[in-house]
Amino acid sequence: RQLDLSRKLYGDEDPSVARSMHHLALVDQQQGLFADAGRRLEEAVRIYRRSGPSHARAMAWSLGRLADNHRALGRTEEAVATGREAYDIMLREFGEHHSQTAVHGEKLAEALAIAGDAHEARSLYESSLRVMDQELGPDHGTTLASRANYSLLLRQVGDLEAAETQQRQLLAANRAKYGEVDSNVAAGLQNLASIVADQGRYSEADSLSRDAYELFRRTRGPDHYQTAFPLLTRAEIHLARGDFQAAEAASREALRILRGTLPDGHVATAAAECRLGRALAGLGARSEARDLMESAVEALDPMKGSRAALYDECLGALTELDGS
Repeated sequence: RQLDLSRKLYGDEDPSVARSMHHLALVDQQQGLFADAGRRLEEAVRIYRRSGPSHARAMAWSLGRLADNHRALGRTEEAVATGREAYDIMLREFGEHHSQTAVHGEKLAEALAIAGDAHEARSLYESSLRVMDQELGPDHGTTLASRANYSLLLRQVGDLEAAETQQRQLLAANRAKYGEVDSNVAAGLQNLASIVADQGRYSEADSLSRDAYELFRRTRGPDHYQTAFPLLTRAEIHLARGDFQAAEAASREALRILRGTLPDGHVATAAAECRLGRALAGLGARSEARDLMESAVEALDPMKGSRAALYDECLGALTELDGS
């Protein structure tokens, strides 16, 4: 209604239209509608650009959200470029030691981490978090979310002990802030499950991922894309244990959810295809397994630099299947 009213009162090119587009895109992102969100954010950025330098800060926020959107869709290079433009605008507008600059530094760090530039990502995370701790406070929702992403970078570079310590502290902080029944708590359980699984503690990881799955079902719904993530972790655990039947059930349900919510070729969908393919190979269903793993490898090939572990997992499983 706000968007319609703004268009009627001010025309299609007014900054109030861009603002409404931005807010609608946030709702789209929460629902996993990234294609719709991307279109709205690109339109908001276009309007802000035409509106002149007085709207630079608002444009930076739309650019930052667009960077998030590109990252969610696996468009890593675009996420880095868009995130860097937003960060540079905030640096010019506010300087290095402002919370708005720190928020956009963290967004750029997320994109850089996925692009494989762990060194610059870590530096940006640490400088941004110092500002957030001082300006927003360590228990602010934005600070907690940023520290969660930093812990995932620690996992990415192999510092599992530090990553686990961070996640356990964050899980306690999110429970204190939001209560037990909250999607932030579910995400914390899921992230901790992945880190614990990396260390081979499969029983603990399985319990954590089950709790995350049930909590996502309650807070996000059974068909939300985030609800599939604990299923992917459980599939990985079952595969490590050689329980191909349980791995098939978990990965097939994850794939159903992800295909219904995310665009074709998304990294999460590719992960589900890969793990379902591995499970089916273990059960002797070689033809379906090959089709799924070939699809996963094809989707992951353009991003293999930033998703090397998953790409190697899928390609190795496919090579083993073809060679056996």
